[in-house]
Amino acid sequence: MRKLTLTHPDFQDLTDQKAAKVLEILEATQFLLIEEGYAGLSMRKVAARCNMTVGNLTYYFSTKQDLVHVLLDVALEGYNDHIREIMSDSSLSGEEQLARAFEYLMQDLMTRETTRFFPELWAMSNHDPVVNREVQDLYIREQEIIEGLVKKVRPDLATEDLKKLSLYISAAIEGHTIFIGHDKSWNDKSREIIDLAVNNFLDMVRNYGRDRA
Repeated sequence: MRKLTLTHPDFQDLTDQKAAKVLEILEATQFLLIEEGYAGLSMRKVAARCNMTVGNLTYYFSTKQDLVHVLLDVALEGYNDHIREIMSDSSLSGEEQLARAFEYLMQDLMTRETTRFFPELWAMSNHDPVVNREVQDLYIREQEIIEGLVKKVRPDLATEDLKKLSLYISAAIEGHTIFIGHDKSWNDKSREIIDLAVNNFLDMVRNYGRDRA
């Protein structure tokens, strides 16, 4: 999982001091989710980890849901930044960009932080409608990133087909977490699985819908 950075335009007008404190709070929230799970996430614990009072914390984030909302925005922006770098590399073909993006997303699943962080969000979304909306929005935006990459390879695809294909690929990538994630039973097979998945996704993108032509 990429280190949190405040690259989103919403944070550009913050003073350096305030930006540093917001980042510290978000890192504390992420740490608690990873180390203690949803049950361990509370405004009190976040405040304690940042050596501040709950009252001071609410100056920055009024509720736990606000914390999760911004944390997801910042976490996703880190992924977006990396994918943008791949997409702007003119030395790569569309297929090569797509393959690198798939490789990056699959490799990220194996980190301890990602293996723990996102499943905790999935669990939270089952019980908290606010978090559920945030998680759904996160994956909608992830699919939009994949759509942009797929469209470079298959500009002929209709919008509906592009969205269905990107949704399927996004779901397939995330589903690997339980199998090749950190400390999971098939982690030692991760290189083989990633190669198989990336090649399968590329073949799917190349051939999707052609049997209907």
